[in-house]
Amino acid sequence: MISDALKLSFDGDAVLSGVVDYTGSATLEGAITVTNQGTYDLVANTNITGSAGSSFANNATFEKTDGVGVSLVTSNFTNSGVLNVLSGSVQFTGGFTNHGLIRGRVTQSGGVTTVTALPPSDFNEDGMSDVQWQNTTGGQASVWDMNGNTLKGGGPVSPNPGSSWKAIGTGDFNGDGLSDILWQNASTGQASIWEMNGNSLIGGGPVTPNPGSS
Repeated sequence: MISDALKLSFDGDAVLSGVVDYTGSATLEGAITVTNQGTYDLVANTNITGSAGSSFANNATFEKTDGVGVSLVTSNFTNSGVLNVLSGSVQFTGGFTNHGLIRGRVTQSGGVTTVTALPPSDFNEDGMSDVQWQNTTGGQASVWDMNGNTLKGGGPVSPNPGSSWKAIGTGDFNGDGLSDILWQNASTGQASIWEMNGNSLIGGGPVTPNPGSS
């Protein structure tokens, strides 16, 4: 494990197979490759600065879990594992290639790829939280796409789950960057996940095993 407020300097090819969890920056000196086969976690708005020809290859988990600002990666970056941005954003300015899974909102402009943490309950992937409602009488669910406190879209969810099913949470259960709905049957305790694209049901189903009514 590499942790705490350290600064890392790589002067040759390196393989990381443990946990890098720290608040310092890293520098790749020269045309070298650093390969991550463990967990590389940015816990602050810190950077990875690469010289010309340098590369960072993520074959496992590369993530940013703290710091609401921007972290810069100026070396060439190849993701063949999981790139997970839970806080702030990561900008890749030295080249970006993806062969793996990205959790976050991806934008590209002028050769720069930016991955930004998704807000909670973002049903339409516009970077803003939305509201999920359920009618207490008939059980009808609805999604409001929001811009601050202004309603800008959305609508009823089809089909109507009925009054015996209660919406108990949201989350991105299938890793597509869009919020989904977690339901539970008030009588039997059966849980179910609806994978959503906005207010449209696109997949999911019952969760097994049934946790029970208690």
